[in-house]
Amino acid sequence: MVRHGGGGRALLTVTVAVAVAACRPPVPQQVIVPEPPRAAPAVVPVSVTDGPWSWTPVRERRAYLITQRALITTRQDTLTKIDTVASELGAAFTQFVSANRISGSLTSFRVTAGSRAPATPAGITLPITVAASATPSGLSAALQWTLTTPVEGATCSSVAWTVVQGIRDLWFRAPDTLRVGTTWRDSTSYVSCRDGIPLHLSVRRDFQVRAVAERGGRAVLTVQRDTHTMLSGDGEQFGERVKFSGTGRGTVQFELEPATGEFLGGSGTSTLEFTMQSRLRTQRVQQAAVITLARGS
Repeated sequence: MVRHGGGGRALLTVTVAVAVAACRPPVPQQVIVPEPPRAAPAVVPVSVTDGPWSWTPVRERRAYLITQRALITTRQDTLTKIDTVASELGAAFTQFVSANRISGSLTSFRVTAGSRAPATPAGITLPITVAASATPSGLSAALQWTLTTPVEGATCSSVAWTVVQGIRDLWFRAPDTLRVGTTWRDSTSYVSCRDGIPLHLSVRRDFQVRAVAERGGRAVLTVQRDTHTMLSGDGEQFGERVKFSGTGRGTVQFELEPATGEFLGGSGTSTLEFTMQSRLRTQRVQQAAVITLARGS
């Protein structure tokens, strides 16, 4: 006797499964849609005028030209005398940053007094080798510049000694990193001469980065230098004891290019007022000057 009950149940199970499956809604086909490619973040160009800027002076020898035009007013009693003097000084030097040292030479110097033709004063033999060094001075660690030169003879016996002092306008040491608003200071003391009498000058110079501009794809910084001068001296003239005292101020704006470490030049004005007093007379002198600092060839 053959039993068919198990097969019937299996058939029933399959039939029910098929019927249940037939009653289910169809499974929707899943379509994978790729995400659209994400745009790369926009690259914002860095402006050359965004600081800070690293500053290291160029290590190669560079030539410069300093020109000055001065109006000198001298008053004594009721008399007033006005003179005009212009000078042009050429110099070339190399700055050794790590040693705070400068080495170079004065290559040319000409003076124009009144309507006379420009000429090199007698007693000056060019070129004149010069060097300077800077050392921290005072609590602020500001640099004190000292100039040395092989000019022979006493200070006021050589015209060259006074002439080389003009090179100081080209020498400074800025911080390694500069921003708009950065300030620093240096100073110097030296001896100049008038009528054969030594004059002692103490000069403080305050620097500040005032502005930045783009020029030829590079940043150019404008630096303002304010100068404060104290003058004193005494000596004998025509058998009389003479004393000097005075003060001076000046402002020069010049340009630096951090990317190349170049000093590009500048211009400004200065005034110096002093009194020369003896037992018999008092003379007051005012010197107003315009100065230009430029790259030479």
